[in-house]
Amino acid sequence: MVWREGEKLLRDDTAALQMVDPLHVIETVMQYFFGLAQSGHKANAPLDEVRKCFREAAQLAALAAPYRHARLSAVKHLEQADSIDGISANATPEELHAEIAKRVAMLVDKGYVDLTALPLPAHTNGKGATADEEDQQEGSD
Repeated sequence: MVWREGEKLLRDDTAALQMVDPLHVIETVMQYFFGLAQSGHKANAPLDEVRKCFREAAQLAALAAPYRHARLSAVKHLEQADSIDGISANATPEELHAEIAKRVAMLVDKGYVDLTALPLPAHTNGKGATADEEDQQEGSD
Protein backbone atom coordinates (compact mmCIF):
# COMPACT_ATOMS: atom_id res chain seq x y z
CA MET A 1 0.00 0.00 0.00
CA VAL A 2 2.79 2.45 0.89
CA TRP A 3 4.61 1.46 -2.31
CA ARG A 4 1.57 2.35 -4.45
CA GLU A 5 1.24 5.71 -2.72
CA GLY A 6 4.93 6.35 -3.39
CA GLU A 7 4.48 5.50 -7.09
CA LYS A 8 1.56 7.93 -7.31
CA LEU A 9 3.67 10.66 -5.76
CA LEU A 10 6.54 9.96 -8.15
CA ARG A 11 4.29 10.59 -11.13
CA ASP A 12 3.99 14.19 -9.98
CA ASP A 13 7.33 15.99 -10.47
CA THR A 14 6.86 18.31 -7.49
CA ALA A 15 6.20 15.36 -5.19
CA ALA A 16 9.27 13.57 -6.59
CA LEU A 17 11.43 16.48 -5.53
CA GLN A 18 10.05 16.18 -2.00
CA MET A 19 11.06 12.51 -1.83
CA VAL A 20 14.70 12.99 -2.87
CA ASP A 21 17.15 11.67 -0.32
CA PRO A 22 19.56 14.42 0.79
CA LEU A 23 22.48 12.01 0.94
CA HIS A 24 21.78 10.96 -2.64
CA VAL A 25 21.86 14.61 -3.72
CA ILE A 26 25.17 15.22 -1.93
CA GLU A 27 26.75 12.12 -3.49
CA THR A 28 25.42 12.92 -6.98
CA VAL A 29 26.74 16.48 -6.89
CA MET A 30 30.04 15.25 -5.41
CA GLN A 31 30.40 12.79 -8.29
CA TYR A 32 29.54 15.55 -10.77
CA PHE A 33 32.26 17.89 -9.46
CA PHE A 34 34.77 15.06 -9.20
CA GLY A 35 34.09 14.00 -12.80
CA LEU A 36 34.30 17.60 -13.94
CA ALA A 37 37.66 18.02 -12.18
CA GLN A 38 39.04 14.81 -13.68
CA SER A 39 37.97 15.64 -17.21
CA GLY A 40 39.24 19.21 -16.78
CA HIS A 41 42.59 17.88 -15.63
CA LYS A 42 42.83 15.51 -18.61
CA ALA A 43 41.84 18.31 -21.01
CA ASN A 44 44.47 20.66 -19.52
CA ALA A 45 41.82 23.09 -18.23
CA PRO A 46 43.04 26.02 -16.12
CA LEU A 47 44.45 24.67 -12.86
CA ASP A 48 42.34 27.02 -10.73
CA GLU A 49 39.12 25.67 -12.26
CA VAL A 50 40.21 22.06 -11.72
CA ARG A 51 41.14 22.82 -8.10
CA LYS A 52 37.77 24.47 -7.47
CA CYS A 53 35.96 21.38 -8.73
CA PHE A 54 38.13 19.04 -6.65
CA ARG A 55 37.64 21.26 -3.59
CA GLU A 56 33.87 21.23 -4.06
CA ALA A 57 33.88 17.44 -4.49
CA ALA A 58 36.02 17.03 -1.35
CA GLN A 59 33.70 19.23 0.72
CA LEU A 60 30.68 17.22 -0.38
CA ALA A 61 32.54 13.96 0.27
CA ALA A 62 33.26 15.16 3.81
CA LEU A 63 29.54 15.80 4.29
CA ALA A 64 28.57 12.32 3.06
CA ALA A 65 31.38 10.31 4.69
CA PRO A 66 29.91 10.03 8.22
CA TYR A 67 26.77 8.47 6.76
CA ARG A 68 28.65 5.93 4.63
CA HIS A 69 31.65 5.06 6.79
CA ALA A 70 31.23 4.56 10.53
CA ARG A 71 33.94 5.80 12.84
CA LEU A 72 35.59 3.53 15.38
CA SER A 73 34.27 4.04 18.87
CA ALA A 74 36.62 5.24 21.57
CA VAL A 75 34.11 4.35 24.28
CA LYS A 76 34.92 1.72 26.87
CA HIS A 77 31.97 -0.61 27.41
CA LEU A 78 31.21 -0.75 31.11
CA GLU A 79 29.71 -4.23 31.14
CA GLN A 80 33.01 -5.65 29.84
CA ALA A 81 35.37 -3.36 31.75
CA ASP A 82 35.63 -5.40 34.97
CA SER A 83 35.75 -8.92 33.62
CA ILE A 84 37.89 -11.16 31.49
CA ASP A 85 35.75 -13.69 29.67
CA GLY A 86 33.28 -13.85 32.54
CA ILE A 87 35.85 -13.69 35.35
CA SER A 88 35.59 -10.60 37.53
CA ALA A 89 38.68 -8.43 37.92
CA ASN A 90 37.98 -8.55 41.68
CA ALA A 91 38.03 -12.35 41.86
CA THR A 92 40.02 -13.89 44.70
CA PRO A 93 42.84 -16.35 43.95
CA GLU A 94 40.56 -19.16 45.14
CA GLU A 95 37.80 -18.07 42.73
CA LEU A 96 40.31 -17.87 39.87
CA HIS A 97 41.66 -21.34 40.73
CA ALA A 98 38.14 -22.79 40.83
CA GLU A 99 37.19 -21.18 37.50
CA ILE A 100 40.39 -22.36 35.79
CA ALA A 101 39.93 -25.88 37.19
CA LYS A 102 36.34 -25.92 35.93
CA ARG A 103 37.42 -24.82 32.44
CA VAL A 104 40.30 -27.31 32.29
CA ALA A 105 37.96 -30.12 33.38
CA MET A 106 35.55 -29.14 30.61
CA LEU A 107 38.40 -29.26 28.05
CA VAL A 108 39.48 -32.68 29.38
CA ASP A 109 35.89 -34.00 29.20
CA LYS A 110 35.58 -32.87 25.59
CA GLY A 111 38.91 -34.47 24.68
CA TYR A 112 40.74 -31.24 23.86
CA VAL A 113 43.33 -31.68 26.61
CA ASP A 114 45.10 -34.84 27.79
CA LEU A 115 46.51 -34.06 31.23
CA THR A 116 48.53 -37.29 31.33
CA ALA A 117 50.45 -36.18 28.23
CA LEU A 118 51.37 -32.81 29.71
CA PRO A 119 54.69 -32.46 31.52
CA LEU A 120 54.74 -31.08 35.04
CA PRO A 121 55.54 -27.35 35.28
CA ALA A 122 59.27 -26.63 35.67
CA HIS A 123 58.83 -25.07 39.12
CA THR A 124 57.34 -28.22 40.75
CA ASN A 125 59.07 -30.80 42.89
CA GLY A 126 58.04 -33.70 40.67
CA LYS A 127 55.10 -34.62 42.92
CA GLY A 128 52.79 -31.97 41.46
CA ALA A 129 53.36 -29.47 44.27
CA THR A 130 55.11 -26.17 43.63
CA ALA A 131 58.16 -25.15 45.61
CA ASP A 132 56.05 -22.63 47.59
CA GLU A 133 53.48 -25.29 48.47
CA GLU A 134 56.25 -27.66 49.56
CA ASP A 135 57.76 -24.98 51.82
CA GLN A 136 54.33 -24.37 53.37
CA GLN A 137 53.85 -28.11 53.97
CA GLU A 138 57.29 -28.45 55.58
CA GLY A 139 56.62 -25.41 57.79
CA SER A 140 53.39 -26.94 59.07
CA ASP A 141 55.09 -30.26 59.95
